[in-house]
Amino acid sequence: MSSIGSDWDRVESFSSFSLKSPSAGSSSSSPSKYRKLSKVKQLPPADKDPSSATTSKPIAIKDVFNPSAPSSSSGQRNNGWDISITQPSILAPTPTDDVSTLPDDVSFKKFLAGSFSEDLEPHIIAHDKNIVSCMDSHKVPWGVQYEIARGVTEGIWSWDSVEAKIPQLCGSNSEKAHKVRNVMLDKIQPPSTSGQSVWQELDREQDAIMENKGRGLGPVGPEGSENTWYGGQIQQTAKLVGDKGNYHIRLEPMENKRSYRLARFLGSRRILQLKIPHVLIYEENKQLKAFMQHKFVLLGRIFVPFFAKDHAVYLVETTEDYERCAAEWAGDQFRMSFKDIINWHNPLHLNADQPINKYATRFALAFSTSIPVLEFKEDNIIVIPDKTDTWRKPGKPPAEYTKTDGCGFINEAALKIIARFLNYHGYPVAIQGRVYGAKGLWILHPTNRSPEPKIWIRDSQRKIKYQRFVDRSHLIFDLLSVSSPESSVSLSKQSIINLSNNGVSDTTLIDIMKKALIEEVKPLMKWQGPQAMEILWNFIDRMSSVSRTRLARVATSMSRALGLAGQAWRGEEVDIERNEDTQIESEGSNDIYTGRASNGAPLTLSEYVMELLQAGFHPRDSSLLKEKIRYLVETTIKSIVDKFSIPLPESLNAFIVPDPLGVLKEGEVYYRSSVPIINSETQDVFNVLTGNVLLGRYPVRLASDIQKASVMAVDRPELSRWVDVLVVSTQGEKSFASMLSGGDYDGDKVFILFSNSLLENFKNKPVTPIPPNFMDDNFQKHPIRVKQFAERVSALAPREAQKAFADVLMFDIDDKKFGLYSTWQDYAIYEYGYEDSRSERLAYIFNALLDSSKTGDRLKPGIFERDQKQFGKSIPDFLPSRAGKPYIFHTLHRAGKAAGDELLREYDELKRETHDLKENVLLQPYNAAANRVIQLYDESKKSTLAEERYSMLAGEIKRIKECVNVAHLAHKRVLAELKRVESSSPTKKPRGKKSYQRKSDPMTHVYELYDRQVDDVFFFQNVDEIKASFAYQLDLRFGFDVAFRELCIMKAKASPQGIAPTTRSFDEAKAISSTYVKAVTRHSASNA
Repeated sequence: MSSIGSDWDRVESFSSFSLKSPSAGSSSSSPSKYRKLSKVKQLPPADKDPSSATTSKPIAIKDVFNPSAPSSSSGQRNNGWDISITQPSILAPTPTDDVSTLPDDVSFKKFLAGSFSEDLEPHIIAHDKNIVSCMDSHKVPWGVQYEIARGVTEGIWSWDSVEAKIPQLCGSNSEKAHKVRNVMLDKIQPPSTSGQSVWQELDREQDAIMENKGRGLGPVGPEGSENTWYGGQIQQTAKLVGDKGNYHIRLEPMENKRSYRLARFLGSRRILQLKIPHVLIYEENKQLKAFMQHKFVLLGRIFVPFFAKDHAVYLVETTEDYERCAAEWAGDQFRMSFKDIINWHNPLHLNADQPINKYATRFALAFSTSIPVLEFKEDNIIVIPDKTDTWRKPGKPPAEYTKTDGCGFINEAALKIIARFLNYHGYPVAIQGRVYGAKGLWILHPTNRSPEPKIWIRDSQRKIKYQRFVDRSHLIFDLLSVSSPESSVSLSKQSIINLSNNGVSDTTLIDIMKKALIEEVKPLMKWQGPQAMEILWNFIDRMSSVSRTRLARVATSMSRALGLAGQAWRGEEVDIERNEDTQIESEGSNDIYTGRASNGAPLTLSEYVMELLQAGFHPRDSSLLKEKIRYLVETTIKSIVDKFSIPLPESLNAFIVPDPLGVLKEGEVYYRSSVPIINSETQDVFNVLTGNVLLGRYPVRLASDIQKASVMAVDRPELSRWVDVLVVSTQGEKSFASMLSGGDYDGDKVFILFSNSLLENFKNKPVTPIPPNFMDDNFQKHPIRVKQFAERVSALAPREAQKAFADVLMFDIDDKKFGLYSTWQDYAIYEYGYEDSRSERLAYIFNALLDSSKTGDRLKPGIFERDQKQFGKSIPDFLPSRAGKPYIFHTLHRAGKAAGDELLREYDELKRETHDLKENVLLQPYNAAANRVIQLYDESKKSTLAEERYSMLAGEIKRIKECVNVAHLAHKRVLAELKRVESSSPTKKPRGKKSYQRKSDPMTHVYELYDRQVDDVFFFQNVDEIKASFAYQLDLRFGFDVAFRELCIMKAKASPQGIAPTTRSFDEAKAISSTYVKAVTRHSASNA
């Protein structure tokens, strides 16, 4: 370890920066060399600016757990340490608790001493005074009350019809919530039990609320717990409807998709997520913000807007009630006031120097989808300075001079507990998360061997300041994602234009595209061989990540932590960090999203094809399967040729981290994979990258955003523990990550390209500095700070002051416009060139808007309109521009389209060699039933008994056919309507924010008609088979649209190898092993 750089000396003087300095007798398991450093070196290095030393002082210690402190509520809320305390005492001291901690300003103290929400005007979501009183007196659980209110907001029933039904709805959520609709509508049939997991989870959370021991927060104690349950896993969602300021709120089904800190702390039932259509944000922003300056009434409870994010506003329940009395049986005594919730998360008096808009954006930390994995002792949370050795000016160093920006340390003991908690095979060396008001990435500590979990937080990671002692919730590490071996990535339009500009020839890029087309499409045409269908199934699975997607559906909020979903750059307009919590949503049901329609058919094309294959269908004989595979071929070609998403095997994706030991020289990087890497160009197998590589980070907007780096050629044992992360040097003037699209180390991922064809001619471009007056010329001045805001509004009437504060919290309800700037920069690149100052200016604006939800930056008035006029134009097809050279995407598209068309012709030629007759095995059930009726008709002429049997069977088959025919007519009407809508829609849809809202299935009514029970059928025991067979006979598409599952079962039963009975959950957990694929591929090749 003799080669460790001087930065490590500073890191090891942790005791001087800890939240609580260790006692004199404390021991350390670090080597004696570093123990000596920590004892001797108590001051920042001489080369650092003296002002930076102020950030490294220990946090002031103050006991705020005072049971005699005044309370804003009569209830007692437990802090999780089995100590009942009055509500304000679990927070950092509020102005009424200890004014000595506040800035010496009367108006500021006046603002903090007042209410933050009580004087806002109420807006009714759903409420009836008498019904609410009746439900509370009968102790109707919250989930049932919510479902009743939901029916009212949907207009399915009115409050007048509720009171008489209340006695039937008493019990637990899991017993009664799913019955609400049937009881209210007087339906006789048994209620659906789907979505029961939501109501069971809601009961568990309610038990935790009533227990009042903080169990919903997650594992208790630093050693973890065998009970890994945590709360906050239910989402109460609603949708804003209306326009021109005339809005109302419609409740939607509760969901069970993710968990975040605020929901775990308060309980899921205390938060309402209001989804807002993008058109309202874009066209009615002022009216929308004015509407959110209300407090909202749901069943007598007051919900106040708390935070806005990703087209949604999160409202929290407070201690206020409206025409209702608090009920202890429901846990109302454990609610918190709006002010207390604010100060629990981001204490105003401790963060008074934050810009007010940035203060509002800090609320995002409480809403990150996460898993509570570990509770630290407060003494084991240690604050340390960043490495800023090359910044010698006064004041806070800029981000590019902070060489550890966003990255701290965590010891091996903590990582092992996290690994056990999540059942990892080994512990990860880098984890992304939130703890103690900090966010970012934490990597394995180089030397600490303490058996107690410890974490070291950089100054750059601290976003919210707290005083000791904090609520237990702030000591729990909320895990977002972990380092893991990553698969290859795809080139995109952003990376392609950069590579082209920096020396990679058009011919090289065309060759890469053609190679990708062959590798992605050709396997879809291999239908011959003993196990050809199994190989085809496996290829589609890998190509479309079907098994991974299925697992992610099961894992829900744990997907990212398990490496099933990460910070993928989802398209050219999507902000990675802002969309880290995005989930696909489904309407009209509180079921967990299954990826299937009501008829059992998968919703995704790849999964649909796989299930046809595993049922025994073969493209040689099935016209449906042939068409589906052709569409898969077309989709793959379009993705590569039209969207320029080109898979590149010689690539990786990884967290970027600063060198923890200081051994890398300037410009060097190190990457060691925990699994072997195969270079498809050379067939070499290796774990450590050597030689040159290209490094980039999305968004790639400037010529310098991809850099060629020299990877060290010798494997250093010192760094071998840091696997599956890209370790970069901390030497040089500026942060290495800042050269890659202005990145940092708080969880940014970089792509690593090691294709020789790309490396051969790539030339680095120097980092272009932002013009000196760029921010002043294009963006509004930095907003006022929290203290200044408080001073200004303290002179207002209480309601006006509270509306002003509500407007601040709703700061992020805005159209960021970065998607449009992405498009406009594309046009500027085409017209003027990649390195033209106009293109670079748009890139800087795009990047600033991308981070605006964190920084609070907003464009100056008039800037958007001016840029829209100059750059809001379409790129003409295949026409030259002023840039003086052919546009690379025109060149690529021509070559790619020609190659893609050739592959489609090859596929169509393959199709002509097959036959398209309907399958007898699917026709047989109906034909057998019809033949039986015909046979009885002949026999009926011979005896009265036979005539009666014929009459009964003929009636049964007629009723079965009538049921199917009614659904068939509805199916034809739906198809006609879909065709009409498609033909009337514009060819090009306007560009805008991508929506992840899954629309309701237009075939739902058809499924309901088809699934109706056929009454009075006694002789035919296989009604479902007969219905499916007749539907298939009427029309192939109709048959599979309404009876996909039944037709697949019938086909599988007819297989010579037989059928393997299995449940859906078992089937979706399976995958074909790579060993099997190798064996059958070799066998197929030898028999070819």
